[in-house]
Amino acid sequence: MSVRGPSPTTSVTRIVLDLRLSPEERDELTNEFKRLVDTILVPALLKALPQPAIPAKPDVRAVEDGRLITKHDLEVRVGLDITTVYRQMRLGNFPQPIKIGKRRVAWREADIRRWEASRPVGTAKSPAWDEHTRRKRKT
Repeated sequence: MSVRGPSPTTSVTRIVLDLRLSPEERDELTNEFKRLVDTILVPALLKALPQPAIPAKPDVRAVEDGRLITKHDLEVRVGLDITTVYRQMRLGNFPQPIKIGKRRVAWREADIRRWEASRPVGTAKSPAWDEHTRRKRKT
């Protein structure tokens, strides 16, 4: 069982009241005490307290050859869902990611830029689209 004593502020308040000062002198002394606590005591206590160890988080966005893109950012950027991205990777049509954690991967932005540049531009229909529409018209 621990016994708690009065706080320093309470003790000082009692001392100030015991001095039988005028209200103006009491206010002045109280304000001076508060200023000393705020400017000297609190910073000293904060400095003396052990600081929690914050683990250094690796900056996965910046690497030697450029920025990294997470799978969520990748989906937005390329307009494909992650399942399609993995399917295209398996077929060799999409850049491979790099491992940045135990269960986390990211893609190099430079690789994604090269992949985007290699994509056809425009709205030209592919031969597969023509075949698809021919089959639909026949039925």
